[in-house]
Amino acid sequence: MLQLFCILFVLQQTPAPKLSESYGKAAFLALKAIERDTSEMGNKSTKEAIDLADAEAVSDAEKAVTKALNHILIDRELNNNERSLFGLEYQNAVKEIVRWSRPKEDHQSDFDRLRDKMDKQMKEIADREKACFAPFEESLRSRESKVPETCKSIGEK
Repeated sequence: MLQLFCILFVLQQTPAPKLSESYGKAAFLALKAIERDTSEMGNKSTKEAIDLADAEAVSDAEKAVTKALNHILIDRELNNNERSLFGLEYQNAVKEIVRWSRPKEDHQSDFDRLRDKMDKQMKEIADREKACFAPFEESLRSRESKVPETCKSIGEK
């Protein structure tokens, strides 16, 4: 029983495998490309950056990180799409408010409420992404293969 406990303890203390230097750099650049990508369909350069990381991937751990990068890109695209929809909804709502030609004092609170709602939704998305990107960048800088838990759901509410 003591031996089993010792084995489990050692296994728990074993760090995740290290990424090769070339893969770690390529994966880091791919993550930065994802962060900068504001398109709804993914920029070609972002996909190319992930493909370059994939080409450098040799170990199972590196392949798993590449898989996570692809998942994060999809979530980022969904988030960017959601941002665009918020903007369109806001523009349409503003047009409706203005169309009814009420005095400005009457509809200013509607504008404020709408803007506050949109700002809150945009902040929630940005917070989910930031909670992923910052620790993942640190992990890749350290050449660790661990994908932060927060990166598994940046596209979910």
